Amino acid sequence: MSVADYFGKVEKLWDQLAAINPVPACVCGESEQFQLKLDEDKFHDFLYGINRERYGHLRSQLLAQDPTPSLDWAFKAMNQEEQL
Repeated sequence: MSVADYFGKVEKLWDQLAAINPVPACVCGESEQFQLKLDEDKFHDFLYGINRERYGHLRSQLLAQDPTPSLDWAFKAMNQEEQL
């Protein structure tokens, strides 16, 4: 399965989860923190589900970065690696 196909499948699951567990709406800042945590969880979900044999080295590099890269950045990096 290609990186784009895998990402599309995972993204559909995230959309379904968001429909049943939406980000809380408030002005206290908790919704922003909730969204940041959700984005970080998606980043880890994506990387932990990717083919380790093919992308293990890049996966390790992305997981070691501080601050955590965006999910979009991780997808683009994996997609570029796939093209090599």
